[in-house]
Amino acid sequence: MAKGAWKFLLYVISAVLIFLGIIFIISTNLGIQYFFEGTVFIGVAIVILYFSRETKTIEIKKTVELSGVPKVKEIQCPNCGAKQKITKSLEDFFPYQKCAVCKQPFYVNKDLTARKLTAEEKDMPQAWVQIVEDISKKKLAITFKLE
Repeated sequence: MAKGAWKFLLYVISAVLIFLGIIFIISTNLGIQYFFEGTVFIGVAIVILYFSRETKTIEIKKTVELSGVPKVKEIQCPNCGAKQKITKSLEDFFPYQKCAVCKQPFYVNKDLTARKLTAEEKDMPQAWVQIVEDISKKKLAITFKLE
């Protein structure tokens, strides 16, 4: 990943290579070797552009304030069987919690029963299943990371 002046220089080099590649491909009537040379120029330019691109991780943060006293119930973790307290699933806003023992996420139903994650839920990126650790503060922050 290039930055600043290096990135600009790589873009200029890529533009020149693409221009030369097009000229060489157009000149194929002078000999087939020009077609292959033009293709190589364009290929090298594409590789340079690919490796000089800038990748960014986008982080979206949403904060929700809760009112009232949260409902708490003691259940067994559906993954490891350890007993722990769970909290109402924030009015179905974010129904996932993480076991304090095995650290595996699980789903909390409306009636405060827990179940293992389905196959589709297990395929979610882990950054999407950020779990509420302390609901007593009446604030919730969920972070989604897109890469």
